[in-house]
Order: sequence, then C-alpha cells, then structure tokens
Amino acid sequence: MTNKSEIEKLAKILSEVHGHCYRPFYELNGETSPEYIYSWETLPVKSKSKDEVDRTFFIEMAERVLEELNKNQM
Repeated sequence: MTNKSEIEKLAKILSEVHGHCYRPFYELNGETSPEYIYSWETLPVKSKSKDEVDRTFFIEMAERVLEELNKNQM
C-alpha cells in the first residue's frame, strides 16, 4: 500500500523532471519559461487549461508509477 506522502514525493520529482526537460525549449526561442514549471509550490493544483500541467497531473502519474512498481514486487 502506498501512502499519500510517497505519492506526493514522487509527484514532486516528476514535476521537477518535466520542468528541466522543457527549459531548453523556452530558452531556444528566447523566452522565459513559466516559473510554475520549476516549483511545486507555484504549480497550480488544477490548471485552467487542458494544455497546461498541474499538481493533479503529476499526482496521477505518481500513483500510476507506484501502482506498477507494487505490482512487480508481488
């Protein structure tokens, strides 16, 4: 069983990886990347647009990853 703390920890890591992956694309176009991409604290819980990521997205991804890892341990 995975607890909420583990899920949030993994969600934060996934959001950080996502932010670092997108940074070069913003810089390539001479743009400044949105601050929320790099910081869990500023990432919205639920975004206004389906095209933007939010905490909910990363929490759902973390749950899926941990579920698969737990399946493989059995």
